[in-house]
Amino acid sequence: MIVDLIDVKRFLQIEDDITEHDPVISALIESVHKRIERECNCIFLPKDTEFPCDGKRYFIAEADVLLAIKILVCNLFEGRGGGSIPAHVEVMLHPFKEHAIG
Repeated sequence: MIVDLIDVKRFLQIEDDITEHDPVISALIESVHKRIERECNCIFLPKDTEFPCDGKRYFIAEADVLLAIKILVCNLFEGRGGGSIPAHVEVMLHPFKEHAIG
């Protein structure tokens, strides 16, 4: 995963030693990561990762992508996520999306 469970728990203001929600949060992190990759039609990699030479679009997950994942996990975890990506998160992901002309 490109976002660490501990980082997301801190974003959610959950103490590190409280582990009862860890499986749910981990599943949400993975789900959100896949969702934004589908949305952007690319694959986000952790820092210090070499790009495979297979013709797919790869990007290193920078701070804006990591924050977008944390925000979406928070929305889903707290039960406020309606399935759509909020506009402020769309702005963070916009540079990574493929844009067709015409």
